[in-house]
Parts: sequence; structure tokens; C-alpha cells
Amino acid sequence: MKKFLIFIIYHCIFLSLFANPDYFGVKFYYASEPVALIISQNKIETEFVDDTGIKTEVEKGTYLDKKAFNCFKGELNDYAVLDCTINNNQYLTLLKKNNQKNKYINWTMSYVRQVNMTQNSIPSSSSTELIPLKVVFAQSFVSETNKDGKVIKYLPEYTSLLYYPWAVNKNKNKTIVLNTDFYRDEKQNYLPIKALIFVNGYVSPEKPYLYERNARARKIQISYGKTMVEVELKDIGNYQVIELPESINPKNNKGISITITDWYEGTKYDDIVISGIYYINGFY
Repeated sequence: MKKFLIFIIYHCIFLSLFANPDYFGVKFYYASEPVALIISQNKIETEFVDDTGIKTEVEKGTYLDKKAFNCFKGELNDYAVLDCTINNNQYLTLLKKNNQKNKYINWTMSYVRQVNMTQNSIPSSSSTELIPLKVVFAQSFVSETNKDGKVIKYLPEYTSLLYYPWAVNKNKNKTIVLNTDFYRDEKQNYLPIKALIFVNGYVSPEKPYLYERNARARKIQISYGKTMVEVELKDIGNYQVIELPESINPKNNKGISITITDWYEGTKYDDIVISGIYYINGFY
């Protein structure tokens, strides 16, 4: 009996360590186009519609469960795979390096699986999606000159995985001001912003070692209007959902201030990096 209990405990621990993520085999839909994606241990399937009907493209590869963020090493590309669940809606993003000349610009596709959505249903026009905040101002950011003599400023226009990350030296002022500047239809009622979604650290599918080499935010202050909250981020490069004590009206473009007050040390560099800050955009 004792040996049997030990076997059961060992088996449960083994399954918890090596269990597949809950998005495996689930069909996710792109927010604004009839494109669907299914990811599994050894392939990524993309469904789309053309003049001849529904098409499926398959890229074979291997899913890698990394410490900082998960990756998929495909036949054609290396991807970072990020996910989160908010109000039972699942959000999934694939990130890869763009083939353009600007090596700092990424390619992303963000997908969602809504509440009560079946494997064959199509999301409605009211689908929610992850939208990055617009950068208004940063008191400090890292600049570097590449081998071609071009100055690279680590201060994006939007806090998105699509662009440069925000990087600031730990000895400088570590505050960035953001807002919800985005196209708005004045006739629509937009969902209030009840959470911010952070992507901590330097997330690169081609150079995952940059995550550990650079510092990452640990404790931050979020200030907007009369509200201020202090939170602690985990040392992971996946989406992290931070619930807000007071919701934000997305039509109100007043500043949201983020200040880094503590950090996880990098193994090589003194720069603290945040790759993305998002919110859920949708209307009712």
C-alpha cells in the first residue's frame, strides 16, 4: 500500500511538471479576420479563407517549455508563445522576428477564444483583443549605436511586442507615462479597462538568453487619476494580468504612470526591460 501511494504521488508530480499547456489543440481566432490557429506539441496549424474556400497551412516543429517564456521551434521560424486568461476568455500570441531589414521589429499574431465559443464558431464583431498602451513620455530610456552607426532608442511608440521594448538603466529615473490613445467610435460603448497585462523582460524568440542577461521589473507603481497601486511582477516573460482597483475609461486619454521601484538583476546588463503593457479592448 505504501509503495502504491508513493507511486501515485510521484506520478502526480511528474504530470504537473510535464503537463501540456491548456491551449494545446484549442482553436483560437484572430480578432479582426477569419483566421484561426491551433498549436500542439509538434505543429502549428493556421486556417484561413481564400477564393477557393478554407485552407490549412501546417508548420511542423517542436514546442519548448522554457523557464522565462515558452517557444516553438518551427521548420521556418522560431516563435515565442504567450498566453493569458481574462474573464474565461483565452488570449494567445505568436511572436517571431520579422524578415524586414529592421531587425528590431517583430511580427505578431494575436488570437482569442471567447467564452462559450465552440471549436467551429466564428467570433463576432464584439470580440475582445489585446491592445498596447501608447507611450506619451519616459524620463529615461536606453540608447545604443549599432554596427551600421544607427542610434537605437529603446522607447517604443506603443508598448507592444511588435516594437522595441522599453529599457531603462537601473540607475536612472524609471518612470514611463502611457495612455489609451487608439481609434474610437464615439457611438460605441467600450468596455472599461479593469486590468493591465504586462510582458516582463526582454522577450525574443531568436535570442531567448537576452531575458536573463537583462534585468526585469519586480515591483512597480501604477498611478492614474487619484488611484495608485503597488504590485509585484513575476520573473516570467509571459503575459501577467494585473487587476486594477479602479477601472479606466478607455475614451479618457489621461496619463497612466508606471514606475519601477525594484527589479530582478540581469546576469550581464544593468538595463531593466519591459517588452509590453496591454489592456483588453472591446465594446458592448
